[in-house]
Amino acid sequence: MITTRRAIFLLTFCAFRAAATYYPLIEYSGTTFFDGFDFYGAIDNTTWGNVTYVDAADASAESLAYVNGAGNAMIKVDDVSTVLDVGIQYRKSVRLTSQAQFEIGTLFLVDVLHMPYGCSVWPSIWLNGVLAPGQIWPEAGEVDLIEAVNLFDHNQMALHTTAGCMQPANVTQSGAAGILNCNDTSSSGCTVAETKPNSYGPGFNSNNGGVWGLQFDVSGKCARFFFPSIKFWFRTRFLFISHLPLVIFIDIELMTIRRRDIHLVLAAHGIPASVSQATPTTTMNLTDWGMPSAAYPASGCNITEFFPPQQLIIGKHNALWALGRHPGGLLPVMSGDMCKCFLLSIPHLMNLPLQFSNNVAGNGSNYADAYFEIPAIRTYTVNATAASIASASASVLLQTTGAASGSISTSTGPTGTPGGAAVRLRAGGWGVLVLLGIGVLGALL
Repeated sequence: MITTRRAIFLLTFCAFRAAATYYPLIEYSGTTFFDGFDFYGAIDNTTWGNVTYVDAADASAESLAYVNGAGNAMIKVDDVSTVLDVGIQYRKSVRLTSQAQFEIGTLFLVDVLHMPYGCSVWPSIWLNGVLAPGQIWPEAGEVDLIEAVNLFDHNQMALHTTAGCMQPANVTQSGAAGILNCNDTSSSGCTVAETKPNSYGPGFNSNNGGVWGLQFDVSGKCARFFFPSIKFWFRTRFLFISHLPLVIFIDIELMTIRRRDIHLVLAAHGIPASVSQATPTTTMNLTDWGMPSAAYPASGCNITEFFPPQQLIIGKHNALWALGRHPGGLLPVMSGDMCKCFLLSIPHLMNLPLQFSNNVAGNGSNYADAYFEIPAIRTYTVNATAASIASASASVLLQTTGAASGSISTSTGPTGTPGGAAVRLRAGGWGVLVLLGIGVLGALL
């Protein structure tokens, strides 16, 4: 039985624990960005878009995955090859799966300067659970950090689980809750729409992108009581731009009055100082992150039950999704999502040939904006021991390959078992599973 006095102590301890220190774990940046990922190397046999995910060698040879002169990772859809409008054809793209597997207790920071956008484009950055033998999706859970399709104007976050996980009503978050059942039969999961401006599309790209945070959380650990949750944050690169129209100029000499519109740009960094001032070796806390965009507390979902170790995936689908079709159902039709041949009066499957002809087929020039530019992805853990081992392993990699560490910018075949050692570290029942694969992938440059 928990007495009132002890309950107050537990709440105080929980509040203190919520400001936990996170230690640097794995960073994906610079010339070694792709070394920690496996390339899918097969057609899209999960959601059946008209896309072939290339392997590392083809991605490098065809400049679909590389590090640019600014040191940022570029991940692209093929926008130069001609795909014939006959039969079943595929356009080349890239899907990356992290060699590392992340358990509860991990914090992710994803810095993106440019995101894929356009008709039939479906960009995503998400966590996918590692399936045990005999399991099928979503028995190991899925966490969608970044996801939108076509001409949507905002990002959508979601969890996917088997039955028993819900987002409670009226949680503290800035985003707009959609479906609350994470085992939703349309396969949309339990969704939250981002309400901050410029979280997707031309607005995001013209604003020099932004930073996402994902807390795969142990911040509610109180003695032997555990209250894990999953929270999402989005912060745009700049906060706002203000316009001052109707400025009058009187020309005394010519006796004329002229009107001009002057645009005053009031640009302020929207990225928290704890993020923008961080280095690859500094710790992280969430004290200046503000309200999360989406929150999935333990009161609605036992995170430890539905989310075993997760892998980080970066990918882009194309073709079938010109109609806004998500596997197993339809994503909500949002304002501006009117791609060519999106005829709401016709069942979506009848339009698929038109979508292929109007988007995938041809010379690919319509995919010119279908690319990620990512300065860095950083992961952190509450487990200091795991962080130390990961740091030591990274030092070995640096000595053998050389690396350029990135920083969070505030300026303008199916996954196999990776090589190396699998290290499982736990402290008080929590930890991070780190698969340290050194030299698994060759350099892409």
